[in-house]
Order: sequence, then structure tokens, then C-alpha cells
Amino acid sequence: MKIRTGFVSNSSSSSFCICGMKVTGTFDRVSLVKKFTGKANEDLLNDMKKISYYAKQDELDELDINDYCCDDFESICFPNNDFNIIYGEGVDGYIIGKTVAQFSDYDVDTSETDAEELLKELQKMRTKLGLEDIPIKIYTGTLCC
Repeated sequence: MKIRTGFVSNSSSSSFCICGMKVTGTFDRVSLVKKFTGKANEDLLNDMKKISYYAKQDELDELDINDYCCDDFESICFPNNDFNIIYGEGVDGYIIGKTVAQFSDYDVDTSETDAEELLKELQKMRTKLGLEDIPIKIYTGTLCC
């Protein structure tokens, strides 16, 4: 008989520790994408035409831009996977920030982060997104996978 100590679960889950900002209320991803990237609709349309799904369409419009920004927000704003977004049931709004640690049922991801450097990166990202009035905090939780 095996005895497991520590976290035990019948379903897959992942615990996280993320340093960032919680955005509540209306979360307009199109506006945030434009602020973060500095791109206008025309630039976004040009980017979309490089993606096979959108390249097959004859015409692209505002609704397509909205879909693109909503579906691909993280990869558009954070192409290097340097920031993350946590959302879903139990999270009131969206947490945008940098994952400091993450644990799943099967592995432990360890890392070391310089707190001063992390704070500088988050302040820069917060300013770029126009979220200066939202405080930077550390959030922890568990996500079902």
C-alpha cells in the first residue's frame, strides 16, 4: 500500500503564486491590446492576416478584431510568455502579472525571482496597460485543470 503525504486530490489541479494586479469590472481586451502594443485597428488587421484562420477570410471587421484580441490576448501582449493572466470561477475579474511559483499534482516548479526587478517589470507593464491606479499584490490560489 502506498501512502502519499502532502496535497492529495482526485482531480488535477495547479496551485499558483502570481505577483500582479487584479482587474475587476469591464475588462476591454481590445483597448488593453491597443494600449500595450501601440497598434491601431489597421495594424491589428495586418497581424491577423498572417494567421491562417484569419487569412482565409475575405473581409475582416471590428468583430474579428474583438475575437482576435479576446482569444489571443496573452500571446499578443506577452509573446515571450513573460506575464500571465489568471481568470475563471473563484477569481473576481482577472489577475495580470508574473507567475512566481506554480505547483501541480505531479511536479513542483521552483524558481528564484529578484523582488526589486519583478516590481520594476510589473510597474512598467501596469503603466503600459494604463492600470496605474491598481495596486500590485501577491495572489495565490488553486486552479482545476
